[in-house]
Amino acid sequence: MSMQAGLRRITPALAERLAAEPALVRAVIAGRTGDEPLPATDLDAFLSLLPSHMRLMLDEMAPDMLAAYMAEAERMLADMPPALHEQIAAARRTDARKGKASLDPGDLGSELSLEKAWHGVHRLLCGTPDEAPPPLGDAVLGGDAVGEDLGYGPARVLDPARVAAVAAALRAISVDEIAGRFDAVRLDADGVYPAGWAEQGRREWLRDEYSRLRTFYLEAATEGSWVLLWLE
Repeated sequence: MSMQAGLRRITPALAERLAAEPALVRAVIAGRTGDEPLPATDLDAFLSLLPSHMRLMLDEMAPDMLAAYMAEAERMLADMPPALHEQIAAARRTDARKGKASLDPGDLGSELSLEKAWHGVHRLLCGTPDEAPPPLGDAVLGGDAVGEDLGYGPARVLDPARVAAVAAALRAISVDEIAGRFDAVRLDADGVYPAGWAEQGRREWLRDEYSRLRTFYLEAATEGSWVLLWLE
């Protein structure tokens, strides 16, 4: 399974609510506002736990491909370990208890998916594949944990002061500077995900994803937003 990173801008009101109701993290990641139906079956709940980019892929699938995917998902449900069954059951219990997610659409800011470029961008920013100190270390892997383990750890939040610090640090690093730091041999030697850095176009890929990340934080700082970050 691939690891993909996502970020979403959220309002102070929603950040306060997440601190009190950490079970809402998945609804925030999914962008659920309360207009969506509750998961009626284990399969529906399983699909609701998929990363947002995978749910978008399902929406765009041809009917025959979607039917084949659903059949495979049902087979997976039958064979999945008890821990994942309990995660799905917990998701259904949470939704049943809360009714709908009932998030205010105005509290959900724009989302950015770095997909599988997250680790490369972090490495070029911080000079290490591991966690790094703020403000640069906050851009992809920073923040205070909130909610349950999503598979690669819990989601994390940055308050507006930390968002502003990240934005200031990124403002000082141009996209061309990031591209100039690209070294395929060193990225592979450091075990930077997803490997294969000598493939054509990888430098441009990280350059473009960094540009999007930089814009995201500059806009978030201007708005005074909090930022939710996660790996799935």
